Amino acid sequence: TVAAVPDLLGTWTKPCAGGGTTGTSKNQFVVEADKLQIQDLVFENNRNCSGVADLESHAIFGYSVDQFVAGRINPINLKLQKVLARLNTSRGIAIANTTSFCGEKDWQINTDKDVTGKNCLANVPAVGETYFQIFKVSASELFIGEVNTQHTGRTAESRPVVLETTSYKK
Repeated sequence: TVAAVPDLLGTWTKPCAGGGTTGTSKNQFVVEADKLQIQDLVFENNRNCSGVADLESHAIFGYSVDQFVAGRINPINLKLQKVLARLNTSRGIAIANTTSFCGEKDWQINTDKDVTGKNCLANVPAVGETYFQIFKVSASELFIGEVNTQHTGRTAESRPVVLETTSYKK
């Protein structure tokens, strides 16, 4: 296992995506020496992903890189530590408390809530679940593996083999 990979460290942001009835979202990878955080910021009424996000989720992983070769596709293993959710608008709080979002009725504005292993809009993974991914750093761009029905990343054998075409930028 390689110690922290300097090329991977930092904050990586994917362009604003979505629109339509579900709003827009912006994804970020925040990579530190000992953890990797995947942030999903959802903007219900804002088409350009600016201002305050209505909902934030933060999946925090420990990670290991068995080998690293600059400019090449490299394997990375992620082990879930926890998933936090935060609602940042009074409208979101009202809806979440009325509908028992993630099984909770006591949401408070701008307050993180641990939703690891709970059923939110989908089942949130449990602590310790492992994901097998790939990545490539090219200058100031980060590409990650494309997950599909054959390459789910849930086992080493189902690790993605192709990179997504949209990159995260530093």
